[in-house]
Amino acid sequence: MDRIDKYLNSIYRDIESSSEGTEDLKQEMKYHLIQTVKELQQNGITEEESVRIAIQRFGEEFQIRNELNQVLRFEKLFAKKTLIASFILLAISAILVITSIMVHQGSVKRLKTMNSQLRIVEKILVSEGITSVDTYLKESFKYEENNQLTYVAIKELPHDFDNLKEHEVFPGEIKYSYPKKIKNEYYRNRFGHEVVVNNTKYFLETGVKTSANTDMSSLYSGLAVLVFAVCWVLWIIWSIINVYRCRKLNINWCILLILTGIIGYFIFSMYFNPNNISHNKRNNLIYVGSFFLIGILLAVFHLLNEPYKLQRIYQLIF
Repeated sequence: MDRIDKYLNSIYRDIESSSEGTEDLKQEMKYHLIQTVKELQQNGITEEESVRIAIQRFGEEFQIRNELNQVLRFEKLFAKKTLIASFILLAISAILVITSIMVHQGSVKRLKTMNSQLRIVEKILVSEGITSVDTYLKESFKYEENNQLTYVAIKELPHDFDNLKEHEVFPGEIKYSYPKKIKNEYYRNRFGHEVVVNNTKYFLETGVKTSANTDMSSLYSGLAVLVFAVCWVLWIIWSIINVYRCRKLNINWCILLILTGIIGYFIFSMYFNPNNISHNKRNNLIYVGSFFLIGILLAVFHLLNEPYKLQRIYQLIF
């Protein structure tokens, strides 16, 4: 059967891939050729003629070589691009997580500023009166970046006013407003509560910027989860392709790879070829980098779910 070996060697001479899967495929082809030769010999054909017919049936070696090379090259290129795309998505997911944190911190800052302004306005109204409120608001509205209010209206309530019986949401006669003319759109995001000043009941109505009490960080967190999920699917596809190329794919490995993605392929590599993993620096960098980024993402999502922990860390650092 030396002719079969020479024939197969000529086919695989220019094959780029030298993986275990390629060697397995070569052995399968050899087995198929040998079986064909044996079947022909059983029909009374000589060994030499049987080998010639088997090779002829199998196809011209040049054509097979090109087709096989294209298939293996496509598998290798597709797996490589899938892995690159997965890491790009992982980076995007990390960026979205960082953006989510920044947006959340900005929202917390604006909310604190809003609450602080509301407390100051009420304090000034109680202790110093409407004139001092006007002075404070004129000064505050000059610095738009530090101001979270859109307007302030002070309404005088009747002495017999009962908040439980009244149906009007923001009742009373306006005694003061800043600015003088309140835009209609400002009424969409407003608050109000009763304040007593020298036995006079006032209703302090305030409009705030939409951004002051809106936290958009959950949107970025959701996008980060979605992008990471796509990244995980690409890791599963990449892992399955590589295990398939090694001709070791079965239902058990499929389940493991679907559940663990690239981590499952690392387990597979350690199980079947630990020496290759220990000497392959590129694979080591991929695995270590993946575990590191996944750990960071999990830690960040945990902190986002527990904002007080994030604030505590911030206080410890700064």
